[in-house]
Amino acid sequence: MTFQFDQDTRIEVIGDGRYRGVMTDGWNIGDNPNGGFLLSIISAAFSEEVSHPDPISFTTHYLRPGLSGQPFEVDVEVLRVGRSLTTARATLIQDGSVRLVSMAAYSDLMQSAGVDADISIAPIEIPPPEECLSRTGDIQGIDIPMMSKLDVRLNPNQMNSGLHQAPK
Repeated sequence: MTFQFDQDTRIEVIGDGRYRGVMTDGWNIGDNPNGGFLLSIISAAFSEEVSHPDPISFTTHYLRPGLSGQPFEVDVEVLRVGRSLTTARATLIQDGSVRLVSMAAYSDLMQSAGVDADISIAPIEIPPPEECLSRTGDIQGIDIPMMSKLDVRLNPNQMNSGLHQAPK
């Protein structure tokens, strides 16, 4: 089964380490594609190029906003392949300009590194969904087309961002 997100992040191979697609506007916040949506496109290109299956480190610099409705290209360069780690760099280009640059390290989390430690932490307590507030563009004063595809609920106990008082 193919989902809308899969279709909207689809990339096509155009050469060694080079991919292209068209940036949909369905995942926008205001007029710009959501940053996580852009990362999903980059991640898809990385996954085509690296030999290890799991991203363990991902750093991205957003240089310019993405352009909805416009074609894009992603260039991936594998910088190093080792036994347990692959490092790569990717750029997303639209309208002749680099929009974002990512560096990533991939590994195989199913392979033991010889460490057997429980590093899990207890989950935080959150209210049930019906007690949480829906996130809408009204709260931010902008149109958020991607919210027609998502049901985002915000913890009312953490809804006071932006209400900071001046230092005394």
